[in-house]
Amino acid sequence: MNKEISITEVKFDSGFNNLSHFNKQFKIIIGVTLMKFRQCL
Repeated sequence: MNKEISITEVKFDSGFNNLSHFNKQFKIIIGVTLMKFRQCL
């Protein structure tokens, strides 16, 4: 939820090595893309 942290950093901190896979999993779990999620904060 911290907009100062890059998406890449969030991905690595979450244990993902592949941004595409992270984005797909995020959308499945949360229901929106990470970019849209961050825009709504």
